[in-house]
Amino acid sequence: MGDSDYHECDECKKFEHQILSLTGQTKGYTTIDEAKEQGLFHPNCIHWFEVTDKVLDEYEGLKGDKPKNKKEIKYDGRLESINKAFSEHYDKAKSLVKDIRNKVFKKGMKAGEYQKAALDYLREKIPEETKKETFRIGTIPQEIKTALGAKNDDLLVSIETLTKNVIKHEEMSVDEYLKINQYLRNADALFKKQRNRQALQVIAFKQDNAYYQIVLKSTLDKRENFLQSFHKTDLTNIKKELSAKTIKIIKNNLNKNTT
Repeated sequence: MGDSDYHECDECKKFEHQILSLTGQTKGYTTIDEAKEQGLFHPNCIHWFEVTDKVLDEYEGLKGDKPKNKKEIKYDGRLESINKAFSEHYDKAKSLVKDIRNKVFKKGMKAGEYQKAALDYLREKIPEETKKETFRIGTIPQEIKTALGAKNDDLLVSIETLTKNVIKHEEMSVDEYLKINQYLRNADALFKKQRNRQALQVIAFKQDNAYYQIVLKSTLDKRENFLQSFHKTDLTNIKKELSAKTIKIIKNNLNKNTT
């Protein structure tokens, strides 16, 4: 077990820097389930753990190859309830998009024409109280919290923003949204554009060669953080954005992670 990203409590502190057993098959070690019964991973707990070299060696023997990097496995006690709530809100956004599509889509419409018509309908016809409904999608790591100048780690999204994102990027699955915390914690590049200095652009690289661009923004008082956009991109577009003279690069590990 690693240290908490935040102030630890007595229930969790005793497990820090300890080896826990995933399955209970290794004698002499407390299992994760037993640790949870003793208070670990309680609500609002944020700890992490990683696979030991022994487990990686066993994996190598079973699979014939060894993962290139040890992967930290994050557990956030808040995320279980956040993920359940997000799935419900995602379904709501998808339902809105379906209704909007039935209203505005016409045979022969090009993708760009449909998107414009759908976004116009969302802006003009959907009630404000529906659009402004806001909920937590996850948490932001310390690195991004510092880059935003944020005062807390909650990441929020409105139904309006989520619906817009579904309209613009229908290829994004609910599973990818639920992994946004993982992508944020493994960000390869952080930068801000001059025309929108409040927004933080996050680039995350995944091992199956998919790149994600995530746009986050904090309110002026820095008390709330919002997801603005989330979509797939490619290395050509990323390099073009990072080479622009009108951006401020905060972090860039893409060259190291794409060689």
